[in-house]
This record gives sequence, structure tokens and C-alpha cells, in this order.
Amino acid sequence: MSNPTIAKIRHRLGTWFRHVFTPLWRSKERWAVLAAVVGLVIAWGITVKGFPIGALSVVTHYTIPFGIDGIGPWWVVWLLPTIATLLTILHHLGLAPFVRMRTPRVLPVLHATTVLLNFGIAWAVLLLWFQQSSA
Repeated sequence: MSNPTIAKIRHRLGTWFRHVFTPLWRSKERWAVLAAVVGLVIAWGITVKGFPIGALSVVTHYTIPFGIDGIGPWWVVWLLPTIATLLTILHHLGLAPFVRMRTPRVLPVLHATTVLLNFGIAWAVLLLWFQQSSA
């Protein structure tokens, strides 16, 4: 006795998943999808561990000559992995038509861009965490 509305939603989500993510996973560039996910996991792990929700302030900028010269609310740091996650999702949704068309020159460049973006944001969050812990 399942709800027909839930069954329709499940069917639509399954169809959407098959058309969007299955071609990406079956493509030769699946290593880039995995690397992008690893970058996101690292960024979220550092953010969750190092910057608790509700902290009064966090160090957002540090320079050698002046020391701490930027303090902000906790949610500023949480924006970095959030934006990276949204951009990765949008990137992979927009990449599905290219995978279906099998354009070999475009895919590696687009995948490498996402991987570099995610690891760059993970690196930025790690640096902010080191600044916060040393302050």
C-alpha cells in the first residue's frame, strides 16, 4: 500500500538520476567526478570540525606584518564549501549533454576545472582553520 504520489516522485527522481549521473559515471572521466567529490568531502570535513555553528567570530584574514586583520561571523567560512557544492552540482548537471554528445576535447577541461575549484576551496578552508587555531 504505497502512496501513488511518492511512487511518482521516486520514478521521476530515478529517471532524472539515470539521465544525468549515469552518463557521467560511465564516461572515461569518472576519476574527475570522484576527485571533485573528494575535494568537497575534505572541505566540508575541515569546515565542520574547525568552525562550529554559532561561534561568535572566526579569523577570516591574517597577514604576517599585521597579524589578524579580519574577523567575521561563522557563516562566512561555511559559505566556501556551500558554494563549491552548488557549483559542482550545477557543473555536473550542465555536463550531462556533453557526455551524451561525446565531445572528447571539452570534457577533460571542464572536469579539471571542477576538481581544481574544489581542491582550491578545500585549501582555503584549511588555511582559515590554521589561522583560527593559531589565533
